[in-house]
Formats: sequence, C-alpha cells, structure tokens
Amino acid sequence: MTNYKILITGSGTLVGNSISQYFIKKNKQIIASYRSSYPLNLISKNCKIIKLDLQKKINLKPVNCLIHAAAAVPHKTKSKNDYQKTNIDGLKKLLFQINKNNSLKKIIFISTMSVYGKINTQKVDEKYIPFKQDDYGISKSRMEIIIKKFCKKNSIKCIILRLSGVIGHKSESNFISNIMLKLKNNEKIVYSNPNKYFNNIIYSNDLAKIVYEAYKSNDDFQIYNVASKYPIKLKNVINKIAKSLKSTSKIIIVKETKNFTINISKILRDGYTVPFTKKTLSNFIEKNNKIKLI
Repeated sequence: MTNYKILITGSGTLVGNSISQYFIKKNKQIIASYRSSYPLNLISKNCKIIKLDLQKKINLKPVNCLIHAAAAVPHKTKSKNDYQKTNIDGLKKLLFQINKNNSLKKIIFISTMSVYGKINTQKVDEKYIPFKQDDYGISKSRMEIIIKKFCKKNSIKCIILRLSGVIGHKSESNFISNIMLKLKNNEKIVYSNPNKYFNNIIYSNDLAKIVYEAYKSNDDFQIYNVASKYPIKLKNVINKIAKSLKSTSKIIIVKETKNFTINISKILRDGYTVPFTKKTLSNFIEKNNKIKLI
C-alpha cells in the first residue's frame, strides 16, 4: 500500500496546484487536498486527492510534512467571520489531526505580504513592523503565530513564505493579473509611479521550486519574503505587456503615491532559486498569450 507522507492543502488553487505538480514531478508521494475545484491535472500514482473543508470536521491521518496553502482570501471571502473559521480555527483543527502521534516533522506555511499591512517604507524586509493590517492580513499574522508556537512546542521545523503577487495561468486578483486582463480587453489603464521600481510578483512554477527547496532545507525556523529579483520600472512592465498583447488600451498616469519594493536579500542569502523580475513577466506572458516578452 502506498504510504503518503506530505499533505499539500489548497491544491485546487493556483498556488497549491503548482506546488503539488512540482512535488509529483519530483516523484514525491503526496496527499493533495481541495475544497471546491477538483484538481484533475494531479491524478497520478503518487498523488492521493482528497476533499477538505477547513470550516467543517477534519478527519485526517498523521503526515510527516504539511505544506499549507489553503486559506480564505479576500476576493473569494464573503464574510469577515470566514477568516476566523477557515484560516485560524481550521488551522488549529488541521494541526491537531495530522500530528496525533507526533509524526509531523516540518511545516511550510504559505503566508502573504498582507501581514505587513500598510507599507510606509521604500523597501520592506522581514523585520518590518505591521501597520494598519486588513482582516485578511490579521488572520494570516495570527496563523503565523499559531504555527510558530506549535512548532516550538513540538520541535517541528518550519518555514514561512510571505508571498508577493503570484502570477500564472489564469491567475487573478493581483495587480499584474488585473492589468493584463484589462489590456487584453482593451480597457483603460490608470496607474501611478511609472518610474518607480517593481518586483512584487512571483511566477507560480518558480514559487513551487522555492517551496521544494524549503522542503529540502534543514533550517529549524525561517521567515522569507518571496518576490522576484532585480526590480524593473513599472512603466516598462505595463508597456511590455501592452505591446505583447497589441493592446489598444488608453494608459493614463496619475499622481504619484507611496511605492515600495520587496527586500528578498534573506532568501537569496540562504541560497534559494529566485528568478529575475523580467523573467517572471516573460513566463507569465508566454503562458497566458503564447507570446514571449522581448
């Protein structure tokens, strides 16, 4: 009988699905959980697909590694209470179930830059003190704290990845994905800070590789910002996407606002494979439009 040791939650989403695909390609035996979108592309001898709703009763066998990508997210959440029931209460139930016999050895938690709240600095690193978090950011911060305490109490290794905007096939609800959709539909684009530098994106397949490297790591506890390296000017990002799509959108630049880039020196220092911002965009455009970014 196949023995599955790794649980990857949220496999019906872009992030969880990309991670699951990568682990299957690496010949790892995984349990891939989903809530509503059944991941047909994960059907494999190395993957057991299960339905899991974190707001309901959880009945799971213990595993050695948890990669937790499932969460209530802003663009799909109807009630503030969902953050409590799914993100916080659901996490507690999940940890209790999968570590009943103290089998759990590692947790990789997919967190978010939203834990920082409103960012008032030009470059944000892992030490930035949160300020004016929204409900989603608060819930993810609490999840980080729960996981950190749980891992310390049970001597479990843990890596927390705070994600920038994840882009990939049919990605949605982040700045670049929304820009691409509007350019595809030749809708008006309004933005600020054209000459400010931008790296607030990571391609889903590159993220999956980073998660796999975290899985292989021997670190006891680390928190990393995840974005692309070598930021490029925002106007170049938008103009190149528009050019690749042959978009006729009217592009309007408005008054400049506060802008930041993401400091990823820590994850680079520790040897993770992080792509160039330009390469991240190239992969995104090629995947969605079959046109390479020159």
